[in-house]
Amino acid sequence: PARVAPPGRGALGVPGGADCVHGGATGAGDVVVQPGGWLDATSVTVGGDVVATDAYGVLLDGTSVAGDVSVYSAGTRNGFLYLNDLTVGGDVAAGGVDVEISDSTVSGGLLTQEASYVDLLRTSVRGDVTLDGSAFGVTVAGAVVGGPLSGSNGARALRVGQAGRLRRGALR
Repeated sequence: PARVAPPGRGALGVPGGADCVHGGATGAGDVVVQPGGWLDATSVTVGGDVVATDAYGVLLDGTSVAGDVSVYSAGTRNGFLYLNDLTVGGDVAAGGVDVEISDSTVSGGLLTQEASYVDLLRTSVRGDVTLDGSAFGVTVAGAVVGGPLSGSNGARALRVGQAGRLRRGALR
């Protein structure tokens, strides 16, 4: 099982191989997901960062994260990062995993590297968006980006807007 600090203090650690399902919890510290761990959090408030390396996956739904969200695979696992209806106070960074971000607000920037695929849907990112090396493509639709949007080194198309067409005013 996950190690949970007393309410409102400390960090939450998700051990390797463990499933951690939380609903309606609040924590002042970071959430760290160890290799093989799975975090499924709904309506949770995280006072720090969410960090995962070689995790099975991270799903944050209806949650707020005061800091950054960072999910990377070092090549030993192809996990996922799914963010839905999320508010992030910092940056979102992911690499080597599936990335789906919808109906969310990111106060910082978004960086993906070697993601399997990236879907950025109906989401506001106040900083830069850099989408690099997605093997199965990138879709950006209904997103508002405060800084530059760049995509490079993808094996498939970068689709922006409805049916792959850029809508005036959809991106800035």
